[in-house]
Amino acid sequence: MLKEYTYNVSTLPCGLRLLHMPFTEAASVFVKLIGKVGDRAEGAHEIGAAHFFEHLIFDGTPSMPTGPDVARTLARMGGRSNGQTGGETVRYWAHVLPEQAEGAVAWLADIFLHSLHREEDVVKERKVIAEELVSRLDNPESVFWDEFESKIYAGTPIGRTLRETMDFLPKLTREGLLAYKDRAYVAENFVLEIGGNIDHARALALAEKYFVSMASGARMQFAPIGHRTSINYILNKDVEQAKLALFFPGFSESDPDTPTAAVLAHILGGGQASRLFIKLREELHLVYNTGAHLDTLSDTGDFVVSAKLKEHKLNDATAAIIEILTDLSTNQASDNELETARNTAEMALALEAERVVGHMGAAGHQLLMTGKIETPQEEMAKIAKVTKADVLRVARNIFTKSPHVGLLAKDRKEFTLPAIT
Repeated sequence: MLKEYTYNVSTLPCGLRLLHMPFTEAASVFVKLIGKVGDRAEGAHEIGAAHFFEHLIFDGTPSMPTGPDVARTLARMGGRSNGQTGGETVRYWAHVLPEQAEGAVAWLADIFLHSLHREEDVVKERKVIAEELVSRLDNPESVFWDEFESKIYAGTPIGRTLRETMDFLPKLTREGLLAYKDRAYVAENFVLEIGGNIDHARALALAEKYFVSMASGARMQFAPIGHRTSINYILNKDVEQAKLALFFPGFSESDPDTPTAAVLAHILGGGQASRLFIKLREELHLVYNTGAHLDTLSDTGDFVVSAKLKEHKLNDATAAIIEILTDLSTNQASDNELETARNTAEMALALEAERVVGHMGAAGHQLLMTGKIETPQEEMAKIAKVTKADVLRVARNIFTKSPHVGLLAKDRKEFTLPAIT
């Protein structure tokens, strides 16, 4: 039986929301800021600003003048830290022992509120980010995913390519980055998470002590993604294995059909007991890797089917995939498949709930994007209610639409996906 978890949500006078989650059995404290200021927050004149600013924030404050000083300060506490930029959010975190909790909150507040953003830091990070982008451009599969998704989301901030970001780097000035910060880095766009072996009174006191000066402002509103016309994309690179990806129009994070789509993804390609794995790998020996998963955003999403295989097996593998998708959109899944998929989905939720980092991350993301938190028990209850009829209905909804088709291959110049009948 999954334990009942406590979610203490407070709003500081500046507008910053605090999420405190006590894990009395934990041996650590986790502190994180998550903000609705990812790539979708950028204007056309700010390409790459979200990621650039995430780098810049670690380069020094008045009390920790250099990047190495920032790193050494947390390292002396035995702590771990990092930052991450995604399509919709940016995250900064520190993980420490309970006795270092105040030091970690103070450290995170210092880099977040008092980073110096010097011209020399901008020059340095421009070079560092260029190297990061080059390393990704050197990877054929990374380039494939980047260019494929850029075509799927063309005309939106998350549809910008690595090359576009690279080309725009020289145009990101210190003044422009600070203007981006002043607009995006306001209390209303962030949630502060403090959890683990720390009580609510102490977490609230630390948040109020160190984040009282955070600026307030307008809450971020993303421009809608809008309708996306299906595309066919082939990238030829010198690769030993081809990569096939089908992006079917899916559901947003909060769509009522997302739990059913998650069950469908498990039935189709959620592991070694899934239809894709059994048919394509175990029976036909056509692929090394295959699967299905959901890619969800706050207002849209994709249902992704993928396979990695030798190029000469592509036609046979595609035919087998289409046969499976056709069957799932025509006939109900078996009782055994439904039970396996529901149990697998519930197990994943249970494992995440037991981890301070994973559980707080999911809860903080929900609070930031929707203003409310759904407990693991509530999510499990939705999964448990999914029926075979629900799976069939959602499969028909998804697989009767034209997918975006992407192929990474050495020689193949043309590829047409057979119709799902």
